[in-house]
Amino acid sequence: MNLCIIPARGGSKRIPRKNVKLFCGQPIIKYALVAACACDLFDEKIISTDNQEIRNMFPDYVPFMRSPEASNDYATLADVVMDVLKNLKKNYENICVIYPTAVTVDPDVIIRFKKVFDESAADCVFAVKKYTHPIERAFRTFDKWLVMNDPSHQFTRTQDLPQWYHDIGQIYWIKTDSFRAYRKIFMPKKLGIELDAIDIDTPEDWARAEKDYISRNCDI
Repeated sequence: MNLCIIPARGGSKRIPRKNVKLFCGQPIIKYALVAACACDLFDEKIISTDNQEIRNMFPDYVPFMRSPEASNDYATLADVVMDVLKNLKKNYENICVIYPTAVTVDPDVIIRFKKVFDESAADCVFAVKKYTHPIERAFRTFDKWLVMNDPSHQFTRTQDLPQWYHDIGQIYWIKTDSFRAYRKIFMPKKLGIELDAIDIDTPEDWARAEKDYISRNCDI
């Protein structure tokens, strides 16, 4: 059995009402919910929220409100998932978390990630992007000056350094038993799948994502 969780807090400092803000004419959270409903993989779909407006918009998908412990600024995705599991009477073999701003996660993406998840025996499969430059050659500010992350690689050719990836906050397939044991999302047996998507954190990200979504979905 598969459970889908869409985590949607009401508050957002950088983009006010981010999870219900209109994106190409629809509340952005609706894209994730429609995709989850269309792929025919889930026995139950739950929106985890602390916000009454979101509950009023999607009453059939908010059976309970998120606890205060899973709603504060320091709550992690693992806290949110655990909060949902504590409120459910059913046991689900797998959990799929889809972020409410993951507008490029359509039914085909959900199914493709699930196929890799099933065939790999991974505890978690999630969306990633490549770092465009080796992190060993990165700089950071220290005492107002820039210092190199790893000075030993100052003269190493970039093509001789490993490829690194980062999580882009889109979709996660998770084995429930493994999650209960580790109580974290990024468990030892994890796989990343590259996905061409924009992690929407700022108004600039939002504008780029809308432009990208229109270009992908308009007929010319």
